[in-house]
Amino acid sequence: MVSMNTVDHKCISCGAALDYNVSTQTWICKYCKKEYRLEDLDENIKKFDSAPVYNFQIYECNNCGAKAITNESTSSTTCVYCGNSLIIKKRLIGEYKPDYIIPFRNTKEQALEIFLKKLKRYDLSDRHFSDEKNIKKINCLYVPYWLVSCDVMASVKAMMTVENDNGVKCKLYSGLGGMKLNRIPADAKRNLSDELLQGIEPFNYDELKPFEYPYLAGMFAECYDEGKDEIRKNQIKERVEEAAVDKLFKSISKNRSNFVLQSKSVFSNEYKFEYVLVPVWFITLDYKGKTYELCLNDQTRKISGIKQLNTTKVVALRFICSIIVILLSAYLKYNVSEDFSLIFLIIFLMLVNYVISRKTLQYTKLNQGKKSVDYVEQGTFVLMDIKKEDSY
Repeated sequence: MVSMNTVDHKCISCGAALDYNVSTQTWICKYCKKEYRLEDLDENIKKFDSAPVYNFQIYECNNCGAKAITNESTSSTTCVYCGNSLIIKKRLIGEYKPDYIIPFRNTKEQALEIFLKKLKRYDLSDRHFSDEKNIKKINCLYVPYWLVSCDVMASVKAMMTVENDNGVKCKLYSGLGGMKLNRIPADAKRNLSDELLQGIEPFNYDELKPFEYPYLAGMFAECYDEGKDEIRKNQIKERVEEAAVDKLFKSISKNRSNFVLQSKSVFSNEYKFEYVLVPVWFITLDYKGKTYELCLNDQTRKISGIKQLNTTKVVALRFICSIIVILLSAYLKYNVSEDFSLIFLIIFLMLVNYVISRKTLQYTKLNQGKKSVDYVEQGTFVLMDIKKEDSY
């Protein structure tokens, strides 16, 4: 373990290290128990900003390369990913200093309670999947994110096929439009799953606070290892294109499934990057010889991850719902009309199948987060041109 000289954040009364209390959003001394608000610590924070060395140390894991930030009161620590001991890498200065932070609000006990409660709600998993004894690890981590805004100009060409009495007719559409995308989130850690973290979007940006060092007291955090250029290439480019194409399709028709994309051209510029830390709980769960990785958004309480599906429950649920629909249909047949009963039966059996199928998808793939098109800033979309052509 390599050490370095640091400036710590101390109690004004007794000089002991302070810890951040997520429940009260205050800082509490371990020894004299005095409680401080952020404004009480302003003078110390100013000293941090002007000091050449900072309160927090960044350790690097020799085993997997992950980085974590702890305050000076931490005497020893382990990697949140592989359990290996960590060594200091660099200080929290310059480009590694975040612009904003969303503070943790839940303790470990509260997060575990939220997690288990949400797992059991309308649960289609195996009965014992969400038992607390299966939880092997639950770790809090401030995850580094880039919030990316940009201006976009895009054009698309699409084809829609329509069948009628005269045969099959193809309609060709082309559209051109501009828009502004606002604060698309992109996690800035290579060893974290982009898909897993996208599943806990969106974040409430109204709760962003200017970054202050005391928020990290007693908490784990990571600095980014994917810079702006890498983020643009690996994550943002795809999401910008997806948002622009979806927005143009919606201007052509409300039902995108009717169209087949022929070509697209997307140009983006005026990029703005904001570096933020967001609060996430990572949960490792072992069940029937398999390990499941899930995460919980501390701010919105949204869960992302795959669960163990109980197929017996799914079949039983489909059977019970179908019987109920059939009985209602029989009642309508004798009290209203046979035709109405048949229509009711077909529509509601299809609806039951659709709802249950959507629910079971939560167990076979990661939860879906906010769509990229939802980051188009309201009032900025301008449809410049749209053309329709018929082709047989």
